[in-house]
Amino acid sequence: MPPSQRRFVLKSLLLTLMVLSGVVFSAAGASAVEPVSYVALGDSYTAGPLIPSLDPFPRGCLRSTGNYPHLLASWFRVDSFQDVSCSGAETEDLFAPQQLNRGANPAQLDALTPSTRFVTLGIGGNDVGFTEIVL
Repeated sequence: MPPSQRRFVLKSLLLTLMVLSGVVFSAAGASAVEPVSYVALGDSYTAGPLIPSLDPFPRGCLRSTGNYPHLLASWFRVDSFQDVSCSGAETEDLFAPQQLNRGANPAQLDALTPSTRFVTLGIGGNDVGFTEIVL
């Protein structure tokens, strides 16, 4: 695939993710008066385990610092950003800590605060056994 076509596909995918996540930003919504706090929730499709570089904490989440939430945070220049996505997460891990080989990832919804203004969520593949379906 030519580089220009790859860029088009990547931009289209990013736009689709934003629409599916319910992301709506406008000049008024990202004003300097009110700080924008962004929290990313989700499973490995959000965490990006094969995208360099990996965030070492919590161990076992395989969360990338180059995943789409990090790109969105940079793109929108948010004031605060917290990525609590984790590989292997299921819907129940939004509400309770996700047990990992070397510790736990806290309940993802705990990252939300009254000041959170921007949230993306991508979860459900592990609930339906997506990996097993593909194999």
